Amino acid sequence: MNGMIKQLGGALWQGLKSALLLRPRAEALDLGLSAVIALCGLGLLASAALDLTAVTGPGSFDAGGLTREIAVYAVLLALLVWLPFRRAGAHPRQLFVGITALSVVIALMAAPVRLAIRQLSASPSTIDPTILAWLGVAASTGAFVWIILAAVKLGFGLAVRHRLFSGLGLAGATVVASFMLPQGSLFPSLDDEDRSDISIVQAVANALKPLRPERQPTTPPPPRIDVEATMYRQPDLLAAHLRALKAPRDDRPEVYYVGMAPFAGQDVFKRESAAVKGLFDGRFGTAGRSIALVNHRDSVETLPLASVTNLELTLRHIGRMMRPDKDVLFLFLTSHGTEGLVSVMFPRFPLNDVTPANLLASLDKSGIKNRVLVISACHSGSFIPALANEDTLILTAARADRTSFGCSNENEWTYFGDAYFNHALRKETSFVDAFEVAKTLISGWEAIQKVTPSEPQISMGSAIRSKLAAFKFDAVPSAAGTEPRASAVTTGSRPQPDR
Repeated sequence: MNGMIKQLGGALWQGLKSALLLRPRAEALDLGLSAVIALCGLGLLASAALDLTAVTGPGSFDAGGLTREIAVYAVLLALLVWLPFRRAGAHPRQLFVGITALSVVIALMAAPVRLAIRQLSASPSTIDPTILAWLGVAASTGAFVWIILAAVKLGFGLAVRHRLFSGLGLAGATVVASFMLPQGSLFPSLDDEDRSDISIVQAVANALKPLRPERQPTTPPPPRIDVEATMYRQPDLLAAHLRALKAPRDDRPEVYYVGMAPFAGQDVFKRESAAVKGLFDGRFGTAGRSIALVNHRDSVETLPLASVTNLELTLRHIGRMMRPDKDVLFLFLTSHGTEGLVSVMFPRFPLNDVTPANLLASLDKSGIKNRVLVISACHSGSFIPALANEDTLILTAARADRTSFGCSNENEWTYFGDAYFNHALRKETSFVDAFEVAKTLISGWEAIQKVTPSEPQISMGSAIRSKLAAFKFDAVPSAAGTEPRASAVTTGSRPQPDR
């Protein structure tokens, strides 16, 4: 053990000499296997320490970053063995130990520099930000030149012949190993989705990462979401929305609309949910009897989260208001999906996905009898077997084993939402007839784009069939008329799988 510690100390001393552009001593870099592994472990710890100095908010350990760091070591060692360094009298293991020790030293030197830069940026300063940016560029350029020279000097010093080749080859191998793999960090910030920091296992990355100037955003970054406050606010926020729901009018049957957009990663679901709610409020008379559950940073202060719990509580409340023999629930879910699952995703919020089992349990607990369920997601047809009964109409965007389309972030609608709500239901008042119109539209769009058909599915019980056939909607055009709004299809965008 003492011998290994002594070997590590000697290697790190040679790494410091290399960082100072001094010639290293080759014998001190001839470590045993256990000492080499320990040195790599020190490199990972140094990388983690430097990553932590770059975290501006909550951070978490990323195993993917660890995998990449280890892979860089493997790539570098493979390059050193493959290139003809032995002909120059330089042993690949000594080169590997030398550049790894240099990497550790640079990382440990860079960590306090990174902290100082962070503190300077956070404190009031009279220095022009443009000057600071140019100084950062100059520092990065200088660091890059410094680490390349250190690698060249290291390779030159470890060779006995063809020294120029050895020095340039080691610098080149270091650059290739550092940048050929996808970049990642051991401790990424959860609040900074656009971090440009790169891995620092190898020397080039170590130098550039702490000193490279921050990319200036064109717009102010969105405020950080207080997850704890948001979660504790849910009962009161949901209760306020539920209190606003109106009781049925006289003896007339009513439609109660519940929309759920649980995938926060793409705006199309939020837009689609809002548009469908507006359509139902204006055309099907659900104003005052509709509620939206949405996962999106823009709505955390105003709308309840689209969680399984909030959905269950919403359905229970509406179930107590609805008359089982007259009123109808229209539940719309729009998200990504896989077989037997609708994705519920909001970064940093630990939320459960929607499954056929928990959706059925929520519906049954609510006591709601007459149900129209529309699920717009990939593989949404997989929900039909568990949810189908005599009192339920189920419409899905895809077959159980097929994907649906149109989930691009810039879209106003998914393909199914566009066809069913934006086109068909602006003219039809029958949910079933509108589905047939939408199915034809989708089939045509998918044929033009030459994609595998999604094959939307329908399941209708006999009891709900007769209920809807006798249902008289007070359907009126919305203020914008019945013309479809801009959609993924009418704007000519390529369909994106709703995965």
